[in-house]
Amino acid sequence: MTTIETLHRYNIIINRLRRSPASFNEIADELELESSLQEYDLNISKRTFQRDIANIEMLFGITIYYD
Repeated sequence: MTTIETLHRYNIIINRLRRSPASFNEIADELELESSLQEYDLNISKRTFQRDIANIEMLFGITIYYD
C-alpha cells in the first residue's frame, strides 16, 4: 500500500468518525465504497485498523476511542 493510499484511508476514517460514531464494520464498508469509486485499495483488516488508530493519534493528534 502506498503512502498516498494510507493517508487517504486516514482521511476517510477521520471524516467518517467526525460525522457520527461508527463500528469497525461501518468504517470498513465506507472504505470499500471509496475503493470502488476511486483507484485505491483502501480495504483493511481489524489489525490494520488498530494500527491506523495509533498512527492517526501520533500524526494528527486525534484520539479515537473504540470498544
